[in-house]
Amino acid sequence: MYAHIKHTNLGWYKLKLLIDEWVYQTPARVCARKIHVHRNTVNFWYERIRRHILALPELEPFSGEVEVDESYFGMKRPWIKGTGTADRVPIFGMRERRSGLVWARVVAGTNHQVLVPVIQDRIVPGSTIYSDGFGAYAHLDELGFRH
Repeated sequence: MYAHIKHTNLGWYKLKLLIDEWVYQTPARVCARKIHVHRNTVNFWYERIRRHILALPELEPFSGEVEVDESYFGMKRPWIKGTGTADRVPIFGMRERRSGLVWARVVAGTNHQVLVPVIQDRIVPGSTIYSDGFGAYAHLDELGFRH
C-alpha cells in the first residue's frame, strides 16, 4: 500500500507510522515528535489523507445478502452499572456477503428511528438482511426486506 505513493521523500516506514498516528487522531505536533519529522510534513500528510478520503466515491447501495450490526466503542468505566453505553460511541455497520464490501458510520444512537432510515438508504429493498435479535430490526420485513 505504501510503496506506490509518489513524490515524497518520506520513507514507507515513517509514512506507515504517520498514517497510524492519523488514525488515532494524534495532534501533528505530537506525531512529528514521535516519528522525528517536521510538524509541517505531518500537517501536509494529514491534509493529503483527508483530501483522498473525501475524493472516494460513495458506495452503491448493497443488495443480495447483507449483514448488519451495531456496537459501542470506547472504554467502559467500571463504576457505571449496566451496559455502560452512556459514554461510548455507537457505530452501525453492514457487510455485503457477495462482494465483502463493508460500510460503517458513527450514528446518533442505536434505536429504530436512527437505524432503519440508514438501512433503507444503504440497502436495496428485497435484499436479505441478517442481524442479531436487536429490537430495532424487528420490522424490516414490513419495509420490503427479507429478514
